[in-house]
Amino acid sequence: MLRAVLVLTAGVALAGVAAAGDLITNAQARRQGLVREWFSQARVDPARSHVENVALKGDRLYVLTSAGALQSFDAGTGELMWSSQVGNPAYPSMGPVATPTHVAVVNGGEVYVLDRENGNIVLERTTASGIAAAPAISSGYVYVPQFSGRVDAFPIGESLPVPWYFTSAGRIFEDAVSSAKSIVWSTDRGHLYVADPDAGSVRFRFESTQPIVAPASMQQGAIFAASLDGYVYSLNEVNGSQNWRYACGAPVTKSPIALGETLMVVSDEPALHCLDAETGRVKWISKGVSQFVSASPNRIYGLDRIGNMVVLDAEHGTIRSRAAIAGIYHAVLNEQTDRLFLFTDNGLLQCLHEVGLDEPVMHATKVVDPDAAEQPADKADEAVEDEPMADEPADEPMPEDEPETPDPFGGGGIDPFRGGGESDPFGGGGGDPFGGGGDDPFN
Repeated sequence: MLRAVLVLTAGVALAGVAAAGDLITNAQARRQGLVREWFSQARVDPARSHVENVALKGDRLYVLTSAGALQSFDAGTGELMWSSQVGNPAYPSMGPVATPTHVAVVNGGEVYVLDRENGNIVLERTTASGIAAAPAISSGYVYVPQFSGRVDAFPIGESLPVPWYFTSAGRIFEDAVSSAKSIVWSTDRGHLYVADPDAGSVRFRFESTQPIVAPASMQQGAIFAASLDGYVYSLNEVNGSQNWRYACGAPVTKSPIALGETLMVVSDEPALHCLDAETGRVKWISKGVSQFVSASPNRIYGLDRIGNMVVLDAEHGTIRSRAAIAGIYHAVLNEQTDRLFLFTDNGLLQCLHEVGLDEPVMHATKVVDPDAAEQPADKADEAVEDEPMADEPADEPMPEDEPETPDPFGGGGIDPFRGGGESDPFGGGGGDPFGGGGDDPFN
């Protein structure tokens, strides 16, 4: 009965939204080489709340409203799977973050963990101090960052040990992220902490020259982080060694996006930097792109500062088209597939894909051995926009037919300054190194 009421409410709301012009028509989509796959409506009371965030994990879209309503949608069809009220509607909410089994959100000073399949709350805990950002989930624990620099770890299962915590220097303002091996967070001192969830201790701390104000991203064995001075770092997940560093030339306030062998970085210029994830070498830079949305085999999709859809050539970064599609909408970051997921503040959800790509294209994950030794020094050099790598050798350092000479400045003898005497490096004719004629060197 509850599900029927929700569907009916969504249908009524959808009619109003579509009438307002926010629904992208097939004609509008085709101008960008796209097709609308589906559209749906999240349960939102526009008079009292709005969509706070939408996150994609696996085959599910999770919609969190400012009133603490968490809803799960099938990412392939747009079907509403479940809806759950979390916490107090008057309190601010952050998240959601998800794993294949659980979803976590923050409401006020409490963290909630829900079952992914039915939306039932399986854990509700209060932290020791104010919660700073969205939590992370890994190894059966939920990790909650706090302004004080403390990260609490609460077990999701009853068989796991009692709660424990990490401490860090500085205050936390950004979301924590996790992998199977690590929990990663940053503080306002420019420190990036990487903790071992199994050992319950900090594995290493990386110090950047400026604060890291965007959550790090991870791909098997590598951690990618960016700072306000415009540097992007690739770190070994196990030992913290620096694989490479790249200079964007402008502050970076968004998380790097790892897509297999490619890393996408949006700088505040704005510009989209396409890098080789393994070496840090720049492939191309496209200016005017302020948000990465998704990627297909041949195209990159993004938004500019005013919300226009920007379509780029994936190989060269050239702009194929730039135009508004419809209404005012936001884009869901999709680093998993080629699908474009868009949403409005009042809960209209839409899925688009490239013409001809009826089945989702999955992005392959670049496998990196985190236990490997530190990368060679030439891969740790920084790259800049005008000179992609500082250690790039010249095409032809010396012509093969040029004879070798002891004089590197082109002289014909062993005197590099072309003086007349062997014992006088400054060109004097006698024992006086300053060119005088007698025994007194000052005459």
